[in-house]
Amino acid sequence: MEFNEVKAYIDKIKDSDRFKKLDEFIKMTQIKPNKDMYENIAYYVSRFHPIRNIKEFFQPDYPYFIKFLEYYLDNQPVQMPLREDGYIDLINTLYLVQPGIFSGNKGNFLDHYMMMTDGSIYISKLPLNYRGNSKSSDSYCMYNPLIASYIANTLGVECVKVYLGKVHNGYVRILSKNFLRENEEIVTYTKDEKLISTYLSKMEEALRYRKFNESEIEQVKFEFIKQEFVSKLIGLKDQTAENSPLIVSIDQEGNKHVRMAPMFDLDYSFQTAKDMDNMIVRKCDNGKNDIGSLIEQYKDYPGFEQFVKESIETLDMKEVFKQIYEDTGIKHFETYSDDEQMKEFMNFVTGNIQIAKEKFAQLFKSEREDR
Repeated sequence: MEFNEVKAYIDKIKDSDRFKKLDEFIKMTQIKPNKDMYENIAYYVSRFHPIRNIKEFFQPDYPYFIKFLEYYLDNQPVQMPLREDGYIDLINTLYLVQPGIFSGNKGNFLDHYMMMTDGSIYISKLPLNYRGNSKSSDSYCMYNPLIASYIANTLGVECVKVYLGKVHNGYVRILSKNFLRENEEIVTYTKDEKLISTYLSKMEEALRYRKFNESEIEQVKFEFIKQEFVSKLIGLKDQTAENSPLIVSIDQEGNKHVRMAPMFDLDYSFQTAKDMDNMIVRKCDNGKNDIGSLIEQYKDYPGFEQFVKESIETLDMKEVFKQIYEDTGIKHFETYSDDEQMKEFMNFVTGNIQIAKEKFAQLFKSEREDR
């Protein structure tokens, strides 16, 4: 396909609202300030969507580009086919990427943002072991966010849905869908804090100062504590304030709303970075960061006892692995019993569940005896 055909097609659609919305996000017409719209598009396709598996570099894949536009303008559902090994086949998934120069400082492991045919946005990240400064060379760390997300969702704690995909060279990408709804934005009213209680109190203070709805503030607080439970369960090591943000919005009547953001950025979980001293891990008031200490500190918080009880009765890592295998077909989750590294995931969480059960029994047995 020659570019004059692409130009003719662009001329037909460039004034449509949907194309304008696409370009507002992708910014494919704005990469080179000294170039016109068509030159920018030609450059964009050659650099970010070239033809693969040919000797020449940066040959634009115009048929792919046009096919995406046709599906996008028709608002076609996202199609993410699976490979035989269970990973999403990103070669045969239609999407356009946002150039990195427009993504800002979004983390060391960001690959890019992707616009899908239905207009939804996905985040693509590199596994930790792809970067030397991650201090993780274990290829199994790619499973951290996937397993963590299934655990959170099993316990009814809102979390991004995580997918694993492979690009043209067989390298893995960790995908998640952007969770912001229309007219919402992420905010962080607090700084990094060493204590869970300090973070919670400062978050509450900030929300009250800004006069958010009282019931929404209470819901945010409870969701935060539930997320801390999951964090201790999976051994999350990256608890920066930016990874525990709030989502705010204003409705059509001008009323402000706030909710806790779903859990995300779960790469540094389980045994990953266990020897790294510079990671932020929020602690309980006793100076410890184990799940038993968390249960003891918040045992009287309204609703927390029931949440813990249901969590320790519900979570079965064999069932979690079974569900992941059924959803994806990734073989490691079927044959985990023959894989020591996969069993480490299971043993880590099962061990924390056992600690939680023992602490729960101890605390609430004592309470019953005192009545």
